[in-house]
Amino acid sequence: MKHLAHSFARPMRRIGGLLCMWMFAMLTACSTVPQKPATSAQAPAGHGTVLVRVTANSLKKMFSFSLEARPSGSKGAQQGIFFAGWGMQSEGYWTVVEDHLDKGQLVALQIPAGSYEFYRFHAQTATIAGTKSITPNPYFSVPFNVSPGETVYLGEVYFQFNDRSRPHLRTDLGDTFFAISIRDNRAKDLKEATGKIAGLDKSAVVIRLLKQP
Repeated sequence: MKHLAHSFARPMRRIGGLLCMWMFAMLTACSTVPQKPATSAQAPAGHGTVLVRVTANSLKKMFSFSLEARPSGSKGAQQGIFFAGWGMQSEGYWTVVEDHLDKGQLVALQIPAGSYEFYRFHAQTATIAGTKSITPNPYFSVPFNVSPGETVYLGEVYFQFNDRSRPHLRTDLGDTFFAISIRDNRAKDLKEATGKIAGLDKSAVVIRLLKQP
């Protein structure tokens, strides 16, 4: 019975995320541009396709995580674009619950060509009192470019939380900090991308890895 209760408790811990995700979406809808995942290699005129893996590790009781980009030179988040790194739509969401495991996914978005920067993340975690939102303070900057008609692979943006052995950045919570690593997982990610994007030619993908911030 103890084992059964433990197995049942895991998915139940995620049920509260349904309401929390809705609340999170309502709070951020005014400051972000809704983006649907790219499903075709043919981008709209003046757009390019961005491939990037977004991963977080060791953020306690996390149930959603997104990386936000904005046009270079912007101030604030009025034109933000969300790259959803982890949430209820992610593969394995209901079974991968341990905090120390990597939680993330490959994101494919078609956005207007131009210069951008990843500058903050949005994380939601569960607490006894309800939910807690976490963002970096101050913001960071990881620039990237996308050209019209191209499909560009940026690599993996990997967020390691609460590892005091590494140089780290702060969040808006005093007891939570993080480090950013840029990883090259092109073999795995481009193979996965061909299953997500119809007509994608791996040989035509431009490799333009992000620079380590």
